[in-house]
Amino acid sequence: VPTAGPCLDLLTGKPSGIIPLMNSLCSKPKKGGFTEKDDLNFCELVHHNHARHERLPKVHPKDKLDSFAVHHYAGKVQYKVGDWLAKNQDQRPSNLTQLLSQSTNPFVAELGVMITAAETQAASGGSNASAA
Repeated sequence: VPTAGPCLDLLTGKPSGIIPLMNSLCSKPKKGGFTEKDDLNFCELVHHNHARHERLPKVHPKDKLDSFAVHHYAGKVQYKVGDWLAKNQDQRPSNLTQLLSQSTNPFVAELGVMITAAETQAASGGSNASAA
């Protein structure tokens, strides 16, 4: 009976597991967002970093450019990487600070005010440091 350990290592092992690798790439925002080329680069890194991993079976050569497979407990699952990086970015809803500011909880409302002030200051090129 196969164990889940090797599969979990492939998926979540740090620093080069599939999910940490994707998160690492997504933590570096790109002006204009992620492109198909970025997704293909991610797929290439998965194949390169885990070429000999027992849970990363080979995929058909025509699929290797944009796909990888993981041999899960229940069997082989093939993944296409189209828009993976863009979908993985943790972007908050555009009206989040407004919702926070309108909260009836004073602490939550103050968070909204503070975030709005910090974003406004950052957008104007200001600094959080105060002059001594």
